[in-house]
Amino acid sequence: MLTSSKLMALEVFLNTATLYRCTENWCLQAGWGKSLHDFDLWYIWGGLGRMTTSGGVIDLYPGRGLWMRPGRIYEATHDPKACLRVTAVHFLLKSKTRLLQPLELIPPVEVFDAAAPAYFEAAMSHVVELYSRHKAPDAAALLFKSLLFELVAQGGTKTPASELQHHYKLALNPVIALIRENPGRRFTIGELAARTGYSSDHFARLFRAATGQSPKEFMIGQRMERACALLKDSSHTVTQIADLLGYPDLGFFSRQFKEQMGTSPDRFRRRGVAQEAAHEYSI
Repeated sequence: MLTSSKLMALEVFLNTATLYRCTENWCLQAGWGKSLHDFDLWYIWGGLGRMTTSGGVIDLYPGRGLWMRPGRIYEATHDPKACLRVTAVHFLLKSKTRLLQPLELIPPVEVFDAAAPAYFEAAMSHVVELYSRHKAPDAAALLFKSLLFELVAQGGTKTPASELQHHYKLALNPVIALIRENPGRRFTIGELAARTGYSSDHFARLFRAATGQSPKEFMIGQRMERACALLKDSSHTVTQIADLLGYPDLGFFSRQFKEQMGTSPDRFRRRGVAQEAAHEYSI
């Protein structure tokens, strides 16, 4: 069993770090596990699905993760109306002298629910950013190793969620996925609550307990996340981005962006372009 002390003495070697948006006809077919030759850590940040593992059938939803290894069964499908969104990192662990084979180490947890979902999602996303976009595998590996420490610690203390907690989570996950996939829509609390069958007040309390944010704060956060991605990776003007995200006018979008991100959309974009140019020059 992999412990914190054992992990401390090892280095993390990343093979790939990728963000996947699964298509409607996606599935993980029988035998996929046999082709696995390293560890594969999944973190689900959108969509709904179900997986058959060696330990039984599990639900897949935002906030859930899997530490997969060779020799195990992994077969999965998802809801084509709520396609899975997954951050996946293939990795190995290395001693001072060699890369260790996955069969030499047993992870302390195979299926987990992140203790701090917002942090875990952001950290996994940044691992991909460092590895793929900025070509900084060493920095990505160090950040990823900190997440492994969290999972090792969690594996030794985790207690099963109650049936009531599980029921609430399954009720809220489709709503959370809906917001993530449609950051420009202006959902009302009543509209979201109606999808769960709870009253608006009860829904708001459950939502905060599940995400650490109110529904309004969560929706704004998703708009800001999409805005940042569009500013970095698209040619849309700031006005077009504001319109895509459902803002009634550019001024309101700019004010909210600065409140949340600490800078204006234009400066955020210029800073991203400058960083990319500096990175290319250093290569």
